[in-house]
Amino acid sequence: LKYMRVGYLAPSGMYLSLTQSNADEAALVASIRPDSYPAGTQDVDGVTWVVYESANPEPIWTTRLSGPAQVAITGAGSTEDYRTLAKATQTQTPL
Repeated sequence: LKYMRVGYLAPSGMYLSLTQSNADEAALVASIRPDSYPAGTQDVDGVTWVVYESANPEPIWTTRLSGPAQVAITGAGSTEDYRTLAKATQTQTPL
């Protein structure tokens, strides 16, 4: 499992992290929060993000981008903060 993680402060002042990995969805999510389970999806401009929940109140949103890039967002931000970072991420070329 190789990954890169960066952190952001959303306009709301809340923290979000973005992780990109060559792992599949299950392995990436488990590396962030092992007790997570899929709880639904969010559509962001036609891209489906799987939403994982756990005992931790911060969800994980994840999707596969072009090539072997699986990305995940987590943090204390609002749904709108997640959507903003998701949209910005999915419109860029993976590293």
